[in-house]
Amino acid sequence: MADGISPDTAASIAAQKQAAADSAAMSAATATAQRQTSEGQQKTALVMSITAGNTELIKQFGSHITRGSSAA
Repeated sequence: MADGISPDTAASIAAQKQAAADSAAMSAATATAQRQTSEGQQKTALVMSITAGNTELIKQFGSHITRGSSAA
């Protein structure tokens, strides 16, 4: 019994510390995954918005668009 702590108690404390460290690492990984998912969703929404805007412009001005020539 070094330092007045039994080997079983020391092992239990070490296991609890490891479990806490594992839990913290998992929480950090989960937070990172959630952030990346949120960023991906925001980018997807932006692309969809731009696409919808482009589609609307083409509907409104499509007859004025000429392919392969300049507007000048």
